[in-house]
Amino acid sequence: MTVINQQLLEFADREDGQSYQLLLLPDGGYTTTPTQIRLGCPFCLEIGWIYQPGKRQRLVRRYDSTGKWCGASFISEEVDRV
Repeated sequence: MTVINQQLLEFADREDGQSYQLLLLPDGGYTTTPTQIRLGCPFCLEIGWIYQPGKRQRLVRRYDSTGKWCGASFISEEVDRV
């Protein structure tokens, strides 16, 4: 993982080998997007937010190798606080 600045981190996904950036937004929000969309490679976009202390919601959209939207997941989860 590479820290670009306090709000932007870059990392590689082990599943698809794609490089992603994580943008931290105010009040517990974030986005995860590919650093570059490679022709012929599937990719995902994610936005997430903390809506109550210890509770997070995420929206993940998946695109196939042609760039066509192929699915989305809405996830509500409890986050362990350290």
